[in-house]
Amino acid sequence: MATDSIDQVTVAYGARADDYIHAVGRIEHASAADLKLVRDWALERTSPLLDVGCGPGQWTNWLRRQGAQITGIDPVPEFIERARASYPDADYRSGRADCLGADADSLGGVLAWFSLIHSDAHGVVSALAEFAHCVRPGGGLLLGFFAGETTTNLSTTP
Repeated sequence: MATDSIDQVTVAYGARADDYIHAVGRIEHASAADLKLVRDWALERTSPLLDVGCGPGQWTNWLRRQGAQITGIDPVPEFIERARASYPDADYRSGRADCLGADADSLGGVLAWFSLIHSDAHGVVSALAEFAHCVRPGGGLLLGFFAGETTTNLSTTP
């Protein structure tokens, strides 16, 4: 994804952060099947894990409470601020999928739960290359995407 696109998405999410959190930004919004899938995946990995595009931090905090050593990163300052305020015992920092700030082979796994849905093909390739660089051999990657045959283009203006 071009930097312009990342910036547009970041600004749009920042402007609507409260709306997003209200609509889907709490762990109670997750389905039982998703909770089981993500928990089982995380607990089968070695530490540390990274929750890329953590949003307001609900998955990072929930997985930490399940026993995972995990850090959440997100490019949206409003989400990081809310995550730190809501879940002060978890670790959150600003970051992007294509520049994790982690050393080569240093991670046990990357969770990118609906984090790449706004990325174009180049952005997905860049993120996956960064994940491959940072996740150690034998580590894991869990991606969340929508299933369906159609796409809907939404405006990024607040």
